[in-house]
Amino acid sequence: MIAFRGMGVQGELISLARDGNRGDMSLELAPGHGLKVGDRIVINAPNTDRWRALMRNDHRGGSYRRNMYEITGVKGNRIELPEALRIEFPVIDGATVQRLRPQLHCGVEDLGLEHLNNSNVYSVVFEYGWESWVRGLEVIKTGNKALYMPNSKRCEVRASVFDRAWNNGGGSAYIGWEHSYDSLMENVTTYDMRHAPVLQWASSGNVIRDSQFHNSDAQWHAGWPNENLYEGLIVESSQDGGSYGNGMWSSGPEDTGHGPNGPRNVIYNCNITSTKTGMWMGGMHEAWLVLYNRFVVGRGPAILAKAASFDHIIQGNVFVMMEPFPAAIYLGSRDCIGIELINNRFYGKVDQMIAGSVRPVLMHDNRILPSGDVNRPHPPVRSIYAWQQTYQDEILVNQQQRARARGR
Repeated sequence: MIAFRGMGVQGELISLARDGNRGDMSLELAPGHGLKVGDRIVINAPNTDRWRALMRNDHRGGSYRRNMYEITGVKGNRIELPEALRIEFPVIDGATVQRLRPQLHCGVEDLGLEHLNNSNVYSVVFEYGWESWVRGLEVIKTGNKALYMPNSKRCEVRASVFDRAWNNGGGSAYIGWEHSYDSLMENVTTYDMRHAPVLQWASSGNVIRDSQFHNSDAQWHAGWPNENLYEGLIVESSQDGGSYGNGMWSSGPEDTGHGPNGPRNVIYNCNITSTKTGMWMGGMHEAWLVLYNRFVVGRGPAILAKAASFDHIIQGNVFVMMEPFPAAIYLGSRDCIGIELINNRFYGKVDQMIAGSVRPVLMHDNRILPSGDVNRPHPPVRSIYAWQQTYQDEILVNQQQRARARGR
């Protein structure tokens, strides 16, 4: 119904001359790249046979390793970036950059839309949009997606309501980010969406916070989203609107339609209610943080992890278990290594805390209790996002110092 669209990618693909490593704040490019200060770029590493084998990824195609940056300096074949790379972009996989022309500084405010018939139409779309915003948007009975912002960076969605969809089939009725970077969603309320909140396809650095999602599940749906934050959320999961019934769900490497999801995603100070498993982790997830949340779980484990879901920290959570089968925590394969289970409380008729093929590498101060204080936990700070905003200048200086120390 309403669409904003930038020009997108332009010109030739420019090969990297040196690996782009996590933490780098510069890239070495092939000679004659022609880029200048102020240009915006997309960096991409293809989904190659080599990388798929490493990730055990049965899904072909798709863009898993990707981000967008603005160039702040050019020194010969080296371009400088204002932010550190979050993941690796190796030369061996044919990593490239390409010039990007987004649309800048567009917004929608204080607007209501209602779809009166069942047409497969999106409501509001921003594609290739940077530093754009939505505030005070209400969409009733969207045709497909109420708000869609692919290929975006530094966008904001605030104080908006998305109420039902005509079409809740696969690929529709999502609220979240896709190929989106360093964007913020807060004070959003949704009803009867298929997946909300949802992250997919290389999205990274995004924050979804202080929002309520009724009759949907929280998802990392596909394609390696990494280093994103869910905090202060209320998620009431059911299968009424096409959701899966788990409180939180993340696809695994054997999933030929979605593939695995990326490292270092964080779930902090949320309240999750589900009819099935509280958090279903499909595999190949590295170093996720599940901290100070409450899960009220119907039938199944509080957390199920399998297929090299590893190095997670699960700390300070309250799990209220209705039918905890086969155990409170289920680690389904021997490669779910390095998991730390610290200071969690399990309420209900829990016969086993841990079941599956392997045990956590660290277990400390976890308790099974028949009843008691099932209120939400009290985290050390209410908001990681707010803490980072307070100390963002110090964090950036530390990033720059580490990058200089590596010569990157």
